[in-house]
Amino acid sequence: MPIWTPQHTPSYKQGFARNASQSNNPGLWKGLAGLWMPGLGPTGLSLRDISGHGNHGTLTNMDPATDWVLGDPRYGGWALEFSAITEHVLLPALTSADNWTIAVRAWWNVTSTAWSHDTPLAFAVGNDQIMIKRSGDALTSWQCRARKAEPYQIVDCNGTVEDGPLKTWFLLVGTCRNGIIQLYVDGKAQGTSSGTWAQTVTAAGYLANTDAVSETYAFPGKTSFAWAYNRALIPSEIQQLYEDPLAMVRPRAKVFPAAAVGSVELVVGDAKCVVESENVGLTQHHAITVGNSECVVESEQPAFTQHQALSVDDSECVVESDGIAITQHQVLAVDDSECVVASANVVLSFGNQSAFFLAM
Repeated sequence: MPIWTPQHTPSYKQGFARNASQSNNPGLWKGLAGLWMPGLGPTGLSLRDISGHGNHGTLTNMDPATDWVLGDPRYGGWALEFSAITEHVLLPALTSADNWTIAVRAWWNVTSTAWSHDTPLAFAVGNDQIMIKRSGDALTSWQCRARKAEPYQIVDCNGTVEDGPLKTWFLLVGTCRNGIIQLYVDGKAQGTSSGTWAQTVTAAGYLANTDAVSETYAFPGKTSFAWAYNRALIPSEIQQLYEDPLAMVRPRAKVFPAAAVGSVELVVGDAKCVVESENVGLTQHHAITVGNSECVVESEQPAFTQHQALSVDDSECVVESDGIAITQHQVLAVDDSECVVASANVVLSFGNQSAFFLAM
């Protein structure tokens, strides 16, 4: 089952990792040739390639006011909807490598008059094609195809989907490794080609159709993510994209030190900051200073000894602790701030402030 939760949603509005160094999953950026993510939010008549290669797409025969729609409710975000035969996104031409991956996450609006080769993603010019499409008229049969006109070659990999991805979100991935093509549906391998692909294709890309722009290949439905790689993803990477299609654009987590010891000063200035630690020991001649900030300082069992001060100046701040011992020559001062200090047996001195103090 997918592991993503909607509390943390990369988007154009909230931000996202724009390269491997910013990503919490940098390995998924290796070999990336194109990354198109309608799920990050509407971008008008352009579909941005956020891989860094500048392969931006163009919405064709589409209306941004109506064709940018809400995506999968499990994953939040947005999607592009294709409801007419000629609606598609045109992508710049790419050249396939010896090994490659194409992948698309889509929602299929199958009808009783479903078109025969519904194609959510293709790179095609004439009979030079690398694409993911439905295979014939069978609703449960999908296919990854590589085809070349001169010299002629066609290699198909077919897979059957239990009950079919009918009006539901699903992930289709086609890979080519050492000439062997495989099709994955929702993270699971569904088939392997009988032939060996040994050619390259240079062709423009299409979401929801091919260069023919015909009823035969039009894809009625929605698309939220599409990928193109110049390498074959391994099964664990494909499973990761199924479980969390936003995995590669999730920002790298920040790491903070757990404790400050030995002649250390921890200073936070002009910032919005959270400092959290367990069993922090602040000894003689140490200070935690928070200036001009919105900050929460949380700690368990801190000891403030002789000549120590905890000062909060010009801020909105909460200082919370259990069992604080403030001994000889100690001052807990709050100046010109909105602040709550909760502690036991504390002597407080303050001036020129708007504050609320709780003491037991």
